[in-house]
Amino acid sequence: ASDVYKRQIEILTSGHQPCALEQKARPYAEALEGLPSIDLFYQLLHHVSRREGILLPKLLEAATHHVAETFCLMQKGEIEIGNDADLVVLALPGEERVVAAGDLPSASDFSPWAGLRLRTGVECTFLRGERVYERGKKLGRPRGKPIAFEVPRYWA
Repeated sequence: ASDVYKRQIEILTSGHQPCALEQKARPYAEALEGLPSIDLFYQLLHHVSRREGILLPKLLEAATHHVAETFCLMQKGEIEIGNDADLVVLALPGEERVVAAGDLPSASDFSPWAGLRLRTGVECTFLRGERVYERGKKLGRPRGKPIAFEVPRYWA
């Protein structure tokens, strides 16, 4: 994780793939890619920050601003007037809690992080400025929509 400081790691993302453990246990070529991890992404960044001594703002920049910049995601990656107000608010660090797959809202029946001790959780989440999640409860119906982006020129 110290490579984030050296800018050898520019972006941090989640390859979220909700699935059953049996789908991951298949031979490599048949197994689903990715991990169920979006549920804990920001808590894991907090955990890495504490464990490795990396400032949380550096990790957050790699997980937000650099991702938006790399993939040309318009109106994302920074708190700024005119941008989408997609925010995750973490609770202040408190008692440790142990990750258990059954406690996560994902459709997966397992978590690679099961047994990990975390000291924070998600207090609330805003999507385009509207509160959609608070203290373990989804508020209303899902409201996600596709994101418009441009393929960076250097990829073409």
